[in-house]
Amino acid sequence: MYSGRVLLASVMLVIVMITAASLSSPVGCGNAPKVLTDKPKVGVVMGVLYSPPNSCAVVGDTMVHEGDAVGDIAVVAIQSNAVEFSKAGVTWQQEVLETPHKAWTDSAKVACSDGK
Repeated sequence: MYSGRVLLASVMLVIVMITAASLSSPVGCGNAPKVLTDKPKVGVVMGVLYSPPNSCAVVGDTMVHEGDAVGDIAVVAIQSNAVEFSKAGVTWQQEVLETPHKAWTDSAKVACSDGK
């Protein structure tokens, strides 16, 4: 059985490999690989480690498991290539690197507002 640190390191390595593969140009096309230089956007599923019942995902820059929450958005389920979220009775799925659902923008506005 792996210790928690080894498992976490393995998860992060897999996520980095998936992200790098999805951002790279095909070999031999003459284009340089794309490089991720900005901080991940809020609500973007960066990668998934699908290993039921201990699956996890990286959403933005946060590692999550089923039952966790990112702000006011709940992580309902983690599939092999997508994460199911819920907020205020609305449920949706997002695949890896898919544009975030509008609920993420609404959450960011609420989190950044000063109440005025």
